[in-house]
Amino acid sequence: MRKLRTIMSLLLVFLLIVSTHPGCDAKDESSIKTGIIGAVDEEVDSLKAAVSDAKITLLGGMEFCEGMHDFDLTPLGYAPGQLDGIGSPSLPADAGMRESAVNAVKQCAPEIHVFEGRVCTGDQFISSAEQKDAIVSEFGGLCCEMEGGAIAQVCYQNEIPFVIIRAISDKADGSADMDYTEFVHDTAVRCAAITRCMIAH
Repeated sequence: MRKLRTIMSLLLVFLLIVSTHPGCDAKDESSIKTGIIGAVDEEVDSLKAAVSDAKITLLGGMEFCEGMHDFDLTPLGYAPGQLDGIGSPSLPADAGMRESAVNAVKQCAPEIHVFEGRVCTGDQFISSAEQKDAIVSEFGGLCCEMEGGAIAQVCYQNEIPFVIIRAISDKADGSADMDYTEFVHDTAVRCAAITRCMIAH
């Protein structure tokens, strides 16, 4: 029985992911950490290989690896941006909802520009021209954000139509000329109007 339990524990892939937000500003990447615990070395070796600026600490007979890990499955043989279980890194939005969103912007917020294209999602703030250029080169994205991809994946896998609408706060090149608080307020009003317009039509 003990041997069976040992074998089962070795086969069990167990990752405990804990995100800590120690009373910090959400924009401060350095203060947000994710802890990953694996039952056996094989479970976390590929993740450790993807960590940059790794720092190894031995404590209580255990090894702790700390560093930067932009979530990426390429160490496991996936193409850049490819999701587990999905062959393509792109999740197409519903064509009808895209058209509805564009028309809603033109009708309800004609003072702003509207573009259709690929929205890239990642787990980091894009704040430099170098980061921006790399994403455009690799994925052809028109903008970057941190939330829409997760919702798009759930919708895509459950065959639920979706569309992502993003308001761009800056160009990630240091040219932003509007206060963030002012931007959030103005954008919230416009987004609410666009959403009501989409639902009405």
